[in-house]
Amino acid sequence: MVDLSDLSTRGHELLLLALPDPAYAQVAEELAHRPQARVVLHTSGSLGSSVLDPLRATGSATGSLHPLKAFPRPIPEVAEAAGTFFALDGAADAVAVAERLVAAWNGQCAVIEGARRLLYHFAGTLAAGGVGTLMAAVWSLAQRLQLPEASWPGYLRLASGALDQIEASRDPAAAITGPAARGDDALVEQELRALHEIDPELAELTRQLWKETRRRLDAAR
Repeated sequence: MVDLSDLSTRGHELLLLALPDPAYAQVAEELAHRPQARVVLHTSGSLGSSVLDPLRATGSATGSLHPLKAFPRPIPEVAEAAGTFFALDGAADAVAVAERLVAAWNGQCAVIEGARRLLYHFAGTLAAGGVGTLMAAVWSLAQRLQLPEASWPGYLRLASGALDQIEASRDPAAAITGPAARGDDALVEQELRALHEIDPELAELTRQLWKETRRRLDAAR
């Protein structure tokens, strides 16, 4: 961790902390020994502003500013934040500063606090990491079957097409296609048996996804 022994932001409008979740409590305790900015925000999605309570106790208005966007690498252009949703919480002064930042970035924001915070973040994990995991499984299966390279862009277009349809209709169930959507349970079972022969763990995951697919389709009807 970076040495924080001399860090003081006294007289500044804002201190923005972007750290791994487990580090926030310790860093807040350390920074609270010296005067800090009028407003301190953190970028965690799962933690609320209370993790910065040591700084709040010393006079800073504390809050959170979580971008609902994946950062696999640093993004140098501020313009890439345009359209991004940010989850806010905390003291009124902190939320006001966060709202000004989001407006400057041409983003969208709303206050998400309390018990909703943890599962709000988990939903983001499913939207990004979950999709990534599924496509990694598709890639692995394609490699195992020695499918032609041209098949991979095809799978990617299937995935991006489903997302496009969801965005256009605002109804995720409307984007569900394939044998489950057609009610062809016999074909699904046949494919799951074939998958189990080469990858039992992926077959079990896929069976659970199939059950969830049917549940979502039944709810949409």
